[in-house]
Amino acid sequence: MRMTQSVLGAADTCQLRAQYTLDRPDWVVKTAGISPLVGTGYHAGLELYYRERMEDPGALPELPWMIEAGRNAFDSGLVMDAYDSTPIEKVLWSDKIPDVETAHKMIEACLTEYVEGKHYWPHDLTVHGVEFNATVQDPIAGEAKLGADLLLIDPNGWLVLVDHKTAGRTWDSGKHHPRKNNQAALYQRLARQVFPEAPGYRFVFDVMTLPSARKGPSFERRISDPEPIHEEAIAKKAASFRVVYETVHEKMGLDLPANPASTLCNEKWCDFWHGCPYGAGLDT
Repeated sequence: MRMTQSVLGAADTCQLRAQYTLDRPDWVVKTAGISPLVGTGYHAGLELYYRERMEDPGALPELPWMIEAGRNAFDSGLVMDAYDSTPIEKVLWSDKIPDVETAHKMIEACLTEYVEGKHYWPHDLTVHGVEFNATVQDPIAGEAKLGADLLLIDPNGWLVLVDHKTAGRTWDSGKHHPRKNNQAALYQRLARQVFPEAPGYRFVFDVMTLPSARKGPSFERRISDPEPIHEEAIAKKAASFRVVYETVHEKMGLDLPANPASTLCNEKWCDFWHGCPYGAGLDT
C-alpha cells in the first residue's frame, strides 16, 4: 500500500472511505464533481506556464494560452479521469456551476486574477519541477507518495513545495497550519529524503477562491512551514492507519469503520456514496 495525503484525508473523514480509496471497488460509479473539475482546469493553465518557466526562466505568463489549456483540461475531464484514464460515468453539476459555459468563465476568471494580479512566483526563484511525483520508502510511514504541483529553488537554495488549491470559500485562518492538514508535513518530510542536499525546505499553499455571484476570484499565499515534530507526527499517523488497514481489512477481512454522521457523507462529497452500505444504502 502506498500512503498518500488523500488517503489520510479520507481516513480523517471516514475510515471506510479511505479503504475504498485504496481498494477502488468494482461497483464504484466514476463521478466527476464539477468544482474539482474547475480546479483541474485552473491547474492546467498554471502547469502550462510553469513548464514554460523550466525552459525559459524569464518567461512571463501568456494568459490566452493558459485559458485555452484550462478549458481543454476541463472538457477532457468531463469524459475521462485525468489521473487514471478511466471513463467518467456521471458528472455532478451544481447550482453555482450548472453548465460548461459557467465553468469556462470561472477558469478564465481565476487564471486572469492569477496573471493580472501578478501572483505568479518571482523570477528569482527557479522552477525545479512541475507536477512532480515520487515514491519514497519512509522509515516510519512506509511506502508513501510525494506530490507537488510546483517545486521551486529560492535564492538561498531552499526547496519550496507549492500546492495550487481552489476553494469555494475563503480558507479558515488556521487551515494551512501543519497541525490542521496532512499534506504539508507529509510532503515536506518526504521531500527531505528525495532532495537531501537542500539547505532548507518550505511548504506553501497557493489558494484561489472561486468567484461567486457577488465577487470575483481572490488569491492568497499561505506558508505552512511544518517543524520536525509535525513531520514525525504525520509519519506516525500514516503508520498507524497502515496497521489498521492491513490488520482489520486485509488480514481479518473486515471493513474499516464508517462515519455516516459526517457532513461529507453524501453524494456531492463522496465518490463511494451509491455503493456504500452506510451511504445511499441507509436511505432506502
